[in-house]
Amino acid sequence: MALGISEEKIKVTGDLKIDALLNRIQPEAKEKWQTLLHAEKGPLYIAGSTHTGEDEIVVSAFEKLKETSPDARLILAPRHPERAEALCSQFENSFKICRLSELTEDFEIVVIDKIGVLFELYGVSEAAFIGGSFTDNGGQNILEPVAWGTPVQYGPHMEDFAEASQEFLSRGISAQLNSAEELAETWCAIAEGKTDVEAVRGQCRQYFAEKAGAACKICDAAAKSME
Repeated sequence: MALGISEEKIKVTGDLKIDALLNRIQPEAKEKWQTLLHAEKGPLYIAGSTHTGEDEIVVSAFEKLKETSPDARLILAPRHPERAEALCSQFENSFKICRLSELTEDFEIVVIDKIGVLFELYGVSEAAFIGGSFTDNGGQNILEPVAWGTPVQYGPHMEDFAEASQEFLSRGISAQLNSAEELAETWCAIAEGKTDVEAVRGQCRQYFAEKAGAACKICDAAAKSME
């Protein structure tokens, strides 16, 4: 409107990325990863798209989680998969750790060294820490785990998804943290049943129900403009 376009010619339809995410959810993919990762052996927690300097924070929180939930396991997905080997070497003296490409059945931490699998892995996780948020990188995509109904956690930097972050915080879907200790407390609360995860999942579904449909609205608007 500031550019001179009349208000009646403007239609706000929403974010196409919402529809795209919902179309990517495949229940069979979740079942596949549950089998591959031996989900029956213990709950999985994930740290997605971590940047250098965040892995230590996540693993420290995971170590505290193991004190009260010894069967918990961690999926560590660095933003740059080429860091996988170095991460395995860094933590091999403290945990049973492996790369996804060389998956072992008794792992405590699995480091993702492949591209294109992170979205599906969010679907098998109890909780998801989102990287680029303890480091000053604006935060990575927090919509992906929420599409699966997975509670999300992140650090103080979520500028690239500020609007979604504020709404998730207000709905109780996400937690914004400042330390490994706070991340550990959040994960422990989920593991011990102190967090109503079903209520979180309900809020996730409600969010996407309210935000979905941009693709159809755009098609309808385009069709009407050509009548």
